[in-house]
Amino acid sequence: MVRGEQEEAIHAVLWDAVYAGLVVNADHAYKFLHDRIQQAAYSLVPEERRADVHLCIGRVLASRTAPEDLEEKIFEIVNQLDRGAAVIHSREERERVAALNLIAGKRARHQRPTPRR
Repeated sequence: MVRGEQEEAIHAVLWDAVYAGLVVNADHAYKFLHDRIQQAAYSLVPEERRADVHLCIGRVLASRTAPEDLEEKIFEIVNQLDRGAAVIHSREERERVAALNLIAGKRARHQRPTPRR
């Protein structure tokens, strides 16, 4: 999705990783089998490109999330956008990211259990 490729092309690219047991395909999404595998893959991204990559992922997630699903996926979206915030240059996009963070903050506040007295 992030690379803008067709699903069939992604399956072909990731087939060796699935076969090797590094990633699994579940519910039309690929996931790393273990956190250490994800960390190793992340270390291959040059540090100076990481903010750009996160911003790209956040933009795609935000643009492809239906309004009725936004609250469910808000933490994943703002996590990516916030990690790419240093390379956001337009005021409009910064305001949009701030609005999404407000939604995430409100959701987090409602999910937090109330303290016992």
